[in-house]
Parts: sequence; C-alpha cells; structure tokens
Amino acid sequence: MRAVRELLESLLDRLCADALRAMPGGGRLELQLRVGEVDEAFREEHMLGWSGPFAQIEIRDTGPGMDDASSHRRFEPRVSSDADEGAVPRDLSRAWGLVRAFLGTMTLQSEPGLGTCIRLHLPTNWEEEEE
Repeated sequence: MRAVRELLESLLDRLCADALRAMPGGGRLELQLRVGEVDEAFREEHMLGWSGPFAQIEIRDTGPGMDDASSHRRFEPRVSSDADEGAVPRDLSRAWGLVRAFLGTMTLQSEPGLGTCIRLHLPTNWEEEEE
C-alpha cells in the first residue's frame, strides 16, 4: 500500500503544480474528495472494468482555462521549454497513465476564462497489505 500512496501523492502533486503554473498572476486552487459507488451506467460510459466503491478527487483552478483545440489535445504528451525549468514534460498524459494503472478514469472540463476542473475516479476496494 505504501507504493500506491506514493504514486497517488506524486499524481496529485503533479496535477496541483500544473494548475498553479496555469495561474502565474494568482488564483484559486481547490481540491475536493468525495466517495460513492460506481454504477453500471458510469462504468459503461467510462469503460471501467469494475464497479463498486470509489473516491472522486477533484482539482479545480481559476486559471485561464483551455480553448477547444487545446482541450481536445489534453492527453497528448507535450514538452514545455520554460526558461527557468528547461525542457520539462508538462502534460496530462502521464497523469492519465497513472490513473489507468490504478484502474480509474480522469475527466477534464475547461473553458477559456473559467479555469479547469479535473476529476479522478479511483476504486477504493484495494486489499490491504502488511507493511
């Protein structure tokens, strides 16, 4: 379970850091956690191989948001060349890969001027391991 926690922390750190970078002039970053049950309709819509208890983690920012062209390419790998960071992968494709490794799904809603909201749906029925 320790490895799972570390990967989840890394995923949330990456998503929050990207949200903060999207708001260089300041803004608001919100994280919210909900628990619930995945029903058959949600499972089919998101092509999940499981149903049952899940955690929804929502990361919302008040940044500039994305236009339709950027939003359609949101899960493609990209590299940024920020002068202070060098060439650094800044994309959602890695986050998507981690979410899928957890057998979850990730959705993104974004509009120019209104910010971005990312929702992760992750199963919570992991078997506990001895540490």
